Amino acid sequence: YGPGGFVSWLKNLQREGKKLTKAEADAVIEESKRLGIEVRLDPPHPGTGWNVPHLNVGKNGQVHLEVPSGYSHPTVPLGSAVKPK
Repeated sequence: YGPGGFVSWLKNLQREGKKLTKAEADAVIEESKRLGIEVRLDPPHPGTGWNVPHLNVGKNGQVHLEVPSGYSHPTVPLGSAVKPK
């Protein structure tokens, strides 16, 4: 599979409400990097459906997957809790 197939698979996980474990989040990040897909770690977004820590995968945040509270990864940029204007 290529980047598109991987992102589609992640979208299905998002639809199912999958909450990633630390190991699963690490694996998603490693595979995203291998495929050249942008990935960011976002803090909770108050007032939205994503008021939990989550990975933001793909250009324009195509996929959001919840990660454990306090999760971090040294190679992933941190997003902001507020939407850029």
